[in-house]
Amino acid sequence: TDAIPIRTSAVTHGRGAAAKLYATIDRVPSIDSASQEGLKPEAVVGEISLENIEFNYPSRPDVRIVKNLSINFTAGKTAALVGASGSGKSTIIQLVERFYDPLSGVVRFDGIDLKELNVKWLRSQIGLVSQEPTLFATTIRGNVEHGLINTPHEHASPEEKLALVKEACIKSNADG
Repeated sequence: TDAIPIRTSAVTHGRGAAAKLYATIDRVPSIDSASQEGLKPEAVVGEISLENIEFNYPSRPDVRIVKNLSINFTAGKTAALVGASGSGKSTIIQLVERFYDPLSGVVRFDGIDLKELNVKWLRSQIGLVSQEPTLFATTIRGNVEHGLINTPHEHASPEEKLALVKEACIKSNADG
């Protein structure tokens, strides 16, 4: 019989790699979007506030991205985050969506600390349009109507859909 020799070092390396793999699989993130825990308020106003926020990314603990930031976003009002690349605009959004928690300070949604809210519920309350929107190879109307898929308006008449498209464009300041 042709036996393949197994080297002890290969087995040791394999066990080490497997241990790291299993540790990764078994890891429970500190912000668990699959968790059922946390508040899910019935009524939402939409006020967002960041109070005395300090933050740096875990991968770069020596680089402070946000320093003592306090800002309020009023429900129903348009706000713009403007600044140079790397100034923290996207980081603020990631803190509001609770992809990260601040090192210090509090992020609140309708006065409630985000840490008390159910993460999946919180993210379902937020609509985000990224800096790189994707458009389908059709008209602007067709692109906006795409948002009606899997809603009660999906099979509305063309006239009803046009009214909904116009309303959406007005609300998003895209009616021009």
